[in-house]
Amino acid sequence: MSLKKIPGVVVKPLLLPTYLAMIEASVGSTLFRTFWAEVNGKRTDIVRGGRVSCSFFVSSILKLFNLAQEVQVTVTRLRLDMERGGWQEISRPRKGCVVIWAEKPAGSARMKKDAGTYQPMVRHCGFFVGNGTCVTNDGEETLAPRLMPLKYRPVEGYFWHEALEAGHAMPEKAAPARKPGLYWHPNKA
Repeated sequence: MSLKKIPGVVVKPLLLPTYLAMIEASVGSTLFRTFWAEVNGKRTDIVRGGRVSCSFFVSSILKLFNLAQEVQVTVTRLRLDMERGGWQEISRPRKGCVVIWAEKPAGSARMKKDAGTYQPMVRHCGFFVGNGTCVTNDGEETLAPRLMPLKYRPVEGYFWHEALEAGHAMPEKAAPARKPGLYWHPNKA
């Protein structure tokens, strides 16, 4: 992030408070409901109207702060991007950490809605915002980011980036990607 230099004025961006404010302000946003792609020559909403938008939501926020290289549309690719970008797994949740919830079988209602493209086992991701609460994209009711209890399903891991520490500057550039573009396959994680 670059700021105009004005003589006698010192501006130091505060990454963590800004990042947390953006996450909390995203609750109820319909911004992450649609992601168009051409799949086998056909225009397709690959996040299915918000039903599978969690990694799109999380990676978009991370990308804005140079904490991810690419916007991702699968949890597996989000985690790979985070690992390449310096995210570390931590043992306990911290305000602002990324939470990845463990796989669970897709419900029959989801399989019916996503006929032909559903994944039988699904992972989920979001942000821990404190007090046992997370902001995550709700793929069932609101189809938008919402507050959810941290323990609504088993947690696979909590992830933290040192740039979120007080005193660290926002990364000027995200970690380099192996290949440019989105990492998505309609029938794989």
